[in-house]
Amino acid sequence: MVSEDDILDARILIVDDQQANVQLLEQLLQEVGYRQVSSTLDPQAVCPLHRANRYDLILLDLQMPGMDGFEVMAGLKEIESDGYAPILAITAQPDHKLRALASGARDFVAKPFDLLEVKTRIHNLLQVRLLYRQLEHSNRALASLALHDPLTCLPNRRLLMDRLKQAMLTSARTGEHGALIFLDLDNFKQLNDTLGHDMGDLLLQQAAARLQACLREGDSVARLGGDEFVILLEALSAHDAEAATQAESIANKILQSFAAGFQLRGQACDSTASVGIVVFLGAHEDQNDLINKADLAMYQAKSAGRNTARFFAPAAQAREALVKDMRRGLAMQEFVLYYQVQVNRQGVPTGAEALVRWKHPQSGLLAPAHFIPLAEESGMILALGQWVLLSACAQLTHWAQRSETAHWTVAVNLSAVQFAQPNFVALVVGALQQTAANPRLLRFEMSAGMLAQDTENAIAKMNAVKAHGVGFSLGDAGIGYASLSYLRRLPLDQLKIDRSFVRDIVTNPSDSVVARTILERRSSLRLKVIAEGVETPRQRDFLARMGCDAFQGYLFGRPVPACALVEHLLH
Repeated sequence: MVSEDDILDARILIVDDQQANVQLLEQLLQEVGYRQVSSTLDPQAVCPLHRANRYDLILLDLQMPGMDGFEVMAGLKEIESDGYAPILAITAQPDHKLRALASGARDFVAKPFDLLEVKTRIHNLLQVRLLYRQLEHSNRALASLALHDPLTCLPNRRLLMDRLKQAMLTSARTGEHGALIFLDLDNFKQLNDTLGHDMGDLLLQQAAARLQACLREGDSVARLGGDEFVILLEALSAHDAEAATQAESIANKILQSFAAGFQLRGQACDSTASVGIVVFLGAHEDQNDLINKADLAMYQAKSAGRNTARFFAPAAQAREALVKDMRRGLAMQEFVLYYQVQVNRQGVPTGAEALVRWKHPQSGLLAPAHFIPLAEESGMILALGQWVLLSACAQLTHWAQRSETAHWTVAVNLSAVQFAQPNFVALVVGALQQTAANPRLLRFEMSAGMLAQDTENAIAKMNAVKAHGVGFSLGDAGIGYASLSYLRRLPLDQLKIDRSFVRDIVTNPSDSVVARTILERRSSLRLKVIAEGVETPRQRDFLARMGCDAFQGYLFGRPVPACALVEHLLH
């Protein structure tokens, strides 16, 4: 609300070519208590005075020589962007009233003055004017709030997108490059969790100030949310290489400024940043695509060890597209399990290894090498691996309904990321319960390397799973860590001779020594041994003579869908 003191402090201008009228009005206003009253006898001085002082009310005589009040009002309306000219029109001509109001006057007073009427009209007009200004201020504050981050006072995503659009249009017109720098604070969540959100907010505010200090005139920085900031650089060189160098220089300046550390309420705090850069020219790209590219480049910087900057590379975009495609494919049930038969020494099928394939709608049937490495790197392996486990358990339940296949086992490859999950045991038990599969027919195939990081925890987790009847096979016996003392500690059921040793086992003495060593260990370890990658009768016979228990490979069958496997083997 407008206070009486606000009204008395309003800026008022008296405009009249008669000195006596000016003095009368000045005296009246001073007696009331108005503190900022000015006057002029020159109508041509009104607009320049108002432009400089922005009066809250102008008492304007309409009949003046040289330039009448109507001409003055026309000039005042041009000054006010919203067309609101704070004018109280004064004239001795009653017929001027309607014309004055139509020309922009807010009210009208006739000469000779009724002093009480003049005082009342001035007070009412000032009250409305000041309320209008308060409303304008509130609207500007709301508009600013809608476009700025309340914590750091930086532009938010909405304002950034508007500025980026303008920068791209400017780039198209001038031929100069622009750039986006996407910055994410390293280990910010850890700081938030250990020191509290208040300290995290303080770090964000200080980081925002550091970023602003690193920018050139005309550049801008926005906070997208959380600990993510985006810097928009404009007017870089017209030459690609030079523009990239300029953007990289600013990114390095930012990294150096963060290297000094931060003081959070007297407590020293080290906080580095990972930075992604994308350079653009013109307005042909989508704004969201540019931000996503800078975001991808930032994640490349994190993968490179953090506290560094990386430029966007198309390979990163292709990687992100494949991750999204995998997520879509999993939702659309495009992944399928193929099974490769495993046989005993007599050639009788004893089970199969489950191998995932992707029936891609455009690329056809994709082998694991096309997507498993990225699935592990991106974390998609968790969802995909759980789907494989559930599907394999469901297949066991289906095979259990036929006497010819009821005894078959299924081997499921287990990734290090899956095994590292704290709830891994619960996920396995849940899959078995959901499908009613026989746990004694399920076997996880693991690599020795994934057990070496935290052996004691790995052994405890394996024992917890084995307590439910599930078995384990070491899938790369002969490689890396598989010493006899190491193997003796692991709760294993089977060793698998890797295909790399089977391929040349007949002709390469070194490979045959490895295979023989593995087979000799099985007696002391009381483990079964299976060889994978068996493609010829000579390989099978060679391994059989050394005592190998089971075989898997193209000699016995290629990976096929479950229905095709059963049809081929039993009919």
